[in-house]
Amino acid sequence: MLPLLESLNLLLDGHRGCLRDWYCIYVQHLLRSNIDCTDFLVGMGLERNNIVIIGKGYSTNSKVLTEYIENGFKALDVDKGYTYLEAFDAQICRNIVKELHAIAERGFKQLLVIDEGGLGIQALAAVLPSCFSRIAVAELTARGAHQYHLLSNHYPIVDVARSKNKKEIEAAFIAQSMVSCLVQLLTASFNADITKLRFGVIGAGAIGSSIIIELRRLGLNIVSWYDEASERSDRESVQEVVAGADIILSSTGKGFDWEPVLREVNRRIIFANCGSSDIEYRLWQLRARLAKHGYEFITDVSGYPWRGNTILRRKQSECIFLRGGFPVNFDGSADPIPPEIIQITRATLMAGAITAVMTEKPGIIEVPEDLQQYLARDFDSVLYNNVWKTS
Repeated sequence: MLPLLESLNLLLDGHRGCLRDWYCIYVQHLLRSNIDCTDFLVGMGLERNNIVIIGKGYSTNSKVLTEYIENGFKALDVDKGYTYLEAFDAQICRNIVKELHAIAERGFKQLLVIDEGGLGIQALAAVLPSCFSRIAVAELTARGAHQYHLLSNHYPIVDVARSKNKKEIEAAFIAQSMVSCLVQLLTASFNADITKLRFGVIGAGAIGSSIIIELRRLGLNIVSWYDEASERSDRESVQEVVAGADIILSSTGKGFDWEPVLREVNRRIIFANCGSSDIEYRLWQLRARLAKHGYEFITDVSGYPWRGNTILRRKQSECIFLRGGFPVNFDGSADPIPPEIIQITRATLMAGAITAVMTEKPGIIEVPEDLQQYLARDFDSVLYNNVWKTS
């Protein structure tokens, strides 16, 4: 198990068994470091066959999926034949709804949702909350935080998404992963000299601002950025950023309507999703809308667009979306971010999950400050004293 999870396991020893008689919907990327999280949950009392792990095809590592199944977990990978007719998240939500019905039919009354992107929250709010006597939620992403209002008046939701550990520690590592994978993609796919490219960033929150810092650290040409919060922008509109850049990195966490922006483009420009899911560019919307204006919609790999690029093309306009408009840092590896680094997020999420089941009062709840500080101190020890390499 990851050192921080081992440490958390010892710290919460008095709560061992708190997850007995609970069922868990675990909506996360099927990556190797998440296996340690589900093992942690088992150690806290969950039965393996009472956990369903719901992955996302664009980020799934096939060996991790196989390992989950071989170890007695129910793991689902949502990836079948995606063709941009709807949001990819809609496919995931349908799978979650199906699992919720199955859980209710089995008579479980206590449900823990460990969520990414608010997908479990949306599915649960839409169909079955009355079937359960207790519901507890831990949410990992800022995108998911936009969905809290659907359940927070009735159930506890632990806000891992905006925790100090995630925003102040993890963000820099996410940005490094995004930029590293982006550079590799540009070099491999376009034989690009990245020192000559002009980079523009949309969204300057925790991740976006860290991406700007990372681009500068590498000596790359970051020409402009825009955020809906004017104090975080150096341009007044998305259009201004796009007009001066060769490649756009979007990290808003919620996306917006790109149609009027793209219709002004009259050259080749590359777009990279540095956010979550395919929501940054909403290509399922652009496909339908821009077809009316003579755009071709081209995908490199039918049904699995994240394995290549997707292009919107018209006359002199060519908009290339790396990895099909899905996040650029999922490269098929078991852990795109090294486990010794991502473990700060994994451990904080597990602390949030235990906090959620120990709380009955509804509302949005922070991860306890003492738990965050405990994990942050251990993280420093693991990362900088090479405890990870010798454990």
